[in-house]
Amino acid sequence: MDKFWNRSLTRRLLKLLVLGFIINAAVYVTVLHFGKLLLEDFFGGSSFIYDSQQKDIDALQSFVAENGVAADDYELLRDWTYHEKIDRLTVSRDRILLCDTGYTVFSFDNHLETEYLNRNWMYFHDVVFSDGSADVFIYNDYADFIYYLFYTGALGFCFFLFMVIFSIGLRKELKYINVLNQSVRMIESGEWRQAVPVRGQDELGSLASGLDHMRQSLIENKEREKEMKKAQDKLVVGMAHDLRNPMTGLMTYLELAKKNPSAEEAGGYIEKAVSKTFEIRDLSDHLFDYFRIHSDEQPQLEEPGMVESVVGDYLSELYMLLNAAGFIVNTETLTWPEAETRIYTDYMSRIVNNLFSNIVKYADPEHEVIMGSVCEAQWFKICLSNHYSPDRQVIEKNGIGVDNISEMMRRMGGVCTTEMTEDNYRITLAFPICE
Repeated sequence: MDKFWNRSLTRRLLKLLVLGFIINAAVYVTVLHFGKLLLEDFFGGSSFIYDSQQKDIDALQSFVAENGVAADDYELLRDWTYHEKIDRLTVSRDRILLCDTGYTVFSFDNHLETEYLNRNWMYFHDVVFSDGSADVFIYNDYADFIYYLFYTGALGFCFFLFMVIFSIGLRKELKYINVLNQSVRMIESGEWRQAVPVRGQDELGSLASGLDHMRQSLIENKEREKEMKKAQDKLVVGMAHDLRNPMTGLMTYLELAKKNPSAEEAGGYIEKAVSKTFEIRDLSDHLFDYFRIHSDEQPQLEEPGMVESVVGDYLSELYMLLNAAGFIVNTETLTWPEAETRIYTDYMSRIVNNLFSNIVKYADPEHEVIMGSVCEAQWFKICLSNHYSPDRQVIEKNGIGVDNISEMMRRMGGVCTTEMTEDNYRITLAFPICE
């Protein structure tokens, strides 16, 4: 039962309200019961009501003396009580009721003794009528004001008691809210290492859990930014170093071509200078792609399509480019399963260009370039492998081309992996299969 009430803040507040209502109702009934007994004892043991009637009794005595009113003159006494706004007036002698304005028509012909007289005899006043003295009792709500104050005070006390009970019950929740407020302020000020305390599984607990997840996300984003900054700094330094080598070679070959008047020798140097220029261009293209990819927003992928149509066109393009460059491409292991995937066309074009550039730069044309595919679990994988060229240049140390491919695959929901041995290089592109 406690788990049911404590699972939700709303339920706990409702429980607190119900509990406060029950306690206050019990207190109110108890106060009314004993309070009324005390007031009745007070009015019964004091002269409050008797003294309160005195003003009206004096007015009645004056009215009786001026108009010669008899003790049983019902009509005149009823008119007087109406004019003076008196609730009720009784006249009796020897406990025999002579007149009672509480009745619309008074017809006690035999002047019977009543219980009302026996209950209020202590409040009787002696009034001299035209036919002699008689006992008069006037009821005009003299004690109602006291009762009204008592009821109002009882209600006020119970309301105050309810607020005290509710405040005590809320104190724990408010204390926790203040703790969460302090956590929010710490997060705003950049103090992210202090964990947000999570208590319970109610609305406040969910809020605290969300705040803590947000704090952890901010820390992760900050760490990611640091890593990206470090990677970019490393990339810039590496690219500067890699550009310096071909740039130095370019300048050297141009200087040699300039100093050699022989057209044949100059042509050889110029041809080598052109080769260095292509290296510089490839490096600058890779660098441009790197910053462009990392600055792009998450791409909007195409609608799902069969892998043969959405990926096959780009592999056909790569196949033709490699054939034109003098490479033999083996596609015996390339198969197309009945599966769908999603791509981003701009990224696929860049991936094909990067793959072609790397193969031309580092692969041995005397060996086949193997292009195959495999379907595993929820992935469709394209595999490209080749032998290293025996006279290849040193593979770029910064690996920016492969990094670009990996980032573009990641943004499309895929994965890029590489395997390197002494003689072979293998790159695998894994595309997620749509369910």
